[in-house]
Amino acid sequence: MATCPKCAAENRGTKAACWNCWSPLDEAPAGGGRERVRTPGISVSVPWPLVFLILAVAAAGVVGYFYMFASRPEQVAAIYADAVLNGLDARHDEVVSQGSQGQPLLSGVLSVANFTCDTVAEVNGDQATVPATCRLTIDGDKVTPETAASALVISKMIDRDFNMSIVLVKEGSEWKVDQRATQDSLFAAATRSVPPHLQGMLRGNTIPKVLPQAPAAAAGTPGRPGAPGAGAAAGGQLATGPAPGVPARPAPGVVQLGR
Repeated sequence: MATCPKCAAENRGTKAACWNCWSPLDEAPAGGGRERVRTPGISVSVPWPLVFLILAVAAAGVVGYFYMFASRPEQVAAIYADAVLNGLDARHDEVVSQGSQGQPLLSGVLSVANFTCDTVAEVNGDQATVPATCRLTIDGDKVTPETAASALVISKMIDRDFNMSIVLVKEGSEWKVDQRATQDSLFAAATRSVPPHLQGMLRGNTIPKVLPQAPAAAAGTPGRPGAPGAGAAAGGQLATGPAPGVPARPAPGVVQLGR
């Protein structure tokens, strides 16, 4: 209950003005003989050390999450695959090992059409491998009219998903992609889809104007009837000789001795 400082009337509750003279109730009396009445409030004070502790714990949690999850080999491999597929050069250089910065996975006429990796890595000490699937294609901007026919043949051969591995190595406390070993894994998988005489061209990442021809098939076993090379000369001409069961005639001037 508040007492009016002007008329001394008693006011119930927390009214701002006196019910009798309408004077403000929080105004001090003219003679200073009465105490000002205030409604008690609630104030909360948080010590600054506690605030800094909370912020430090939150920051440590973010850093711990990064090193526990974002630096795992399968996560680094996923970042690498996305960077290669979408041409994110800055992202690519962040996750590859020293010496591979600025060097793309493919720099010739081949390019990556699809690149996905598994979510489980096989770790062996300071090296890890992550299974991946990659699909190659021919970069149309690098095909000339002279190489168009060869490019069409090669594109049909490599139009499939290749099972490969993204290879990672430990550099300090971080996992990095060993791009040279990853590239070897990719070409080893891709060259199995083309004939042997074209594997060197594919690994060289070039398309010639004229594709090399496959080597001639090996000759058959001599002496087997109907087999290539049985009674055939080197030039493809048939060799003359007696028919089966007919004795051969001696050459002129040659005496054939009896048995």
